[in-house]
Amino acid sequence: LDEGERGRMREATTKVMMELGVGPRGFEETTSFEAFRRHFQREREVARKEVGLAPAFLVRAVAECVPGGRPDHPLEALAAMSEGELVQWCTKSVLPSLQRALGRVRDRQQKVSRRIKKMSLRSMPPPF
Repeated sequence: LDEGERGRMREATTKVMMELGVGPRGFEETTSFEAFRRHFQREREVARKEVGLAPAFLVRAVAECVPGGRPDHPLEALAAMSEGELVQWCTKSVLPSLQRALGRVRDRQQKVSRRIKKMSLRSMPPPF
């Protein structure tokens, strides 16, 4: 490896270690391996869910609900909302939009599950 590749690998490793809460000398003394393992498994689970939810375009679903705005300040209306207005906006606009988007994800996942089930049934040997 040349110096540039080593530097990039070191930077990537440092980011992963920071994300997982591992210090430069390994685990913090107060962190048991079991606690680290639980944290790592939870982060892996959340990351997989993020990947699965990416096709739902949840950020877009929310962005489409944001009223007004200007090119130089697209979230202007959001910034101007009071706490009560924010709650009402989330309840009446954002929640239904997210519900529709998540419903589409659910429908796709159900289709995938049915296909997987059919395939596994086909690959099972006939009962004797």
